[in-house]
Amino acid sequence: MFIRKKPPRAHAPGEPLLHENHPRPVTRRDFMAAGLMSGPAMVIGPAWLAALLKSRSAGAALSPDIQALLTASQCNVP
Repeated sequence: MFIRKKPPRAHAPGEPLLHENHPRPVTRRDFMAAGLMSGPAMVIGPAWLAALLKSRSAGAALSPDIQALLTASQCNVP
């Protein structure tokens, strides 16, 4: 029989990775220095960028009154 050492506890998905020799971050500058702000930035950054880049491919149709103005050439709607 092998004696196996218990593996370290796995972190929960939202749990920050804290260092053993450092105090818990208190200010916003401490959070950024510890890297605790990079997790939400990795999630929000690409979504925000995709929303900006794909804004031209909206699948919404024009309302009938705007469509009437567009066909009558009363309004320059691109």
